[in-house]
Amino acid sequence: MSSTDEVKVSGILKKNEYKLYHAYYYSSLILGLFTITLILFGVLFYPAVDGSLLKRAVYAFGFALVPAAFVVFVTKFVIHLRSTGEYTSDQLNRHRYTYTINDEGISLEEKQANQSFTWKDLLSFHDHPRMFLVYVTGNNVLVLPKRYFETNQQIESFVQILTDHSPYKKVRCL
Repeated sequence: MSSTDEVKVSGILKKNEYKLYHAYYYSSLILGLFTITLILFGVLFYPAVDGSLLKRAVYAFGFALVPAAFVVFVTKFVIHLRSTGEYTSDQLNRHRYTYTINDEGISLEEKQANQSFTWKDLLSFHDHPRMFLVYVTGNNVLVLPKRYFETNQQIESFVQILTDHSPYKKVRCL
């Protein structure tokens, strides 16, 4: 790859992509809540079941799946409401952004403002099936849906630039 390679992509973030980003962002929270609820209710239901040790454990954790599934359902519903509300209330989400990715970093252009991030400013990169997430800070994420890229060559160049300019531990391709 030559040092003059750059990738330029542009697009408007759609509501379903914003909600998908939130689903990715909160997936570990949902898994943690499911696990904690399952263990807590499994332990609570264990004394109420008669039988051998294995039978009691299987039934107790089987019964615990109901409240654990309910907690997951409620959490996903709240995340859906939150992401829909955030997308609707933030007018900047509906602006066209142009991203320029090159050896210097990532530049973000919008009709009212420009912002640039050098490679050392970026915390991590995640390649999800439908989008790339570039974490700038814990709360600031650049969401790049793969539909922004016109060709697979652009996607490959983007991933190559990310790989070339960041420590291996920062790039996580799923």
